Amino acid sequence: MKIESLKKTIKDIENRISEIEASGEVAPSSVWISKYVVPKNKGKKYYYYRLMEATNSRSRSGKTQGKFKKYLGKKNSGKYNRWVSAISRRNRIKSLIRQKQNLEIQLKKLEALQKVSSGKLAQANTQNQYSELGIKDFSHLQQIIDSIETQIKQLNHQFQSLLKLKQELYLAHLHT
Repeated sequence: MKIESLKKTIKDIENRISEIEASGEVAPSSVWISKYVVPKNKGKKYYYYRLMEATNSRSRSGKTQGKFKKYLGKKNSGKYNRWVSAISRRNRIKSLIRQKQNLEIQLKKLEALQKVSSGKLAQANTQNQYSELGIKDFSHLQQIIDSIETQIKQLNHQFQSLLKLKQELYLAHLHT
């Protein structure tokens, strides 16, 4: 039953990724938005935004260097909002992919444990040697299963938090 629950959660994450991809453009992993200031007379400052793309070089401090890709204008302009949304979708997808990968690792572990456990049980039943499966083996197996369940709950909670954040971003976007 736990394996099926895990598979369902993985499928839910895959569906959520598909929904996000279908909802609009997804930014490449190599781009970000950069703010720059244009000072005017009397100390007034105007802030503008541009889309930057990573280059293969790094600064002396080790930061990724970027090159100008596209002018986005002022905050809340059409171009700016479109790229903010695209980057937000990219980041949500990345997070969901990491969650999915963690769940897949847990699923493989749980399936392997189930195989080992069922193999030992079959061997014990056929040879009528129940002593091979001592209480120590079962308690260790139960500890591992409990640990996996806890991790599943944590990932499920993170997934729900991401869904809530997505809804809040969507509502905030509607009001701008």
